[in-house]
Amino acid sequence: MATWRVVRQDDNGNCFVMAVGLEQCEAEDIARAFEAHAHKQAYFVEQELPPLSVDRSFRSPGT
Repeated sequence: MATWRVVRQDDNGNCFVMAVGLEQCEAEDIARAFEAHAHKQAYFVEQELPPLSVDRSFRSPGT
């Protein structure tokens, strides 16, 4: 199942993750609540990427 996060962008264009590991509707509710109280800041929801897997059995040539 996909997870979502809430990100804040300030008036200088800097982005900060505010909440992670959420269902989409939950993240959207949180973003709306933040937007209702903020000025000069945008809140948005984005899907989190799955963690990268590492093949620990891989051996480079010559090792």
